Amino acid sequence: PFTLGKGPDVFDLRVSRDSAANERIRVSALASDSRMVNIKNYPKFTTGKQHIKEVKLYLDVHPDNDDGSISNVWIMNPTDRKKYNNVEEDIDIMLSTSEIPP
Repeated sequence: PFTLGKGPDVFDLRVSRDSAANERIRVSALASDSRMVNIKNYPKFTTGKQHIKEVKLYLDVHPDNDDGSISNVWIMNPTDRKKYNNVEEDIDIMLSTSEIPP
């Protein structure tokens, strides 16, 4: 976010093709509200250390522009397939290429 903190930071974003079916892609990442990149020679900033409730994947649109009518947004899943319940979550989603607008 440019001016206001709006949630966890996303680290290690990866996009890969599903080896079983070329028409699917996997998007995975680490979402963390306990880890933060601090810039050398700047004061250390702290994080909220709040449990993550949800992570959304947006394609070709800024999250601030989501008015509820955007179709190219997906809710990502914790990789342990449990509910979001930590300050750090490994997350992923499998998308069919037919779900992705041209």
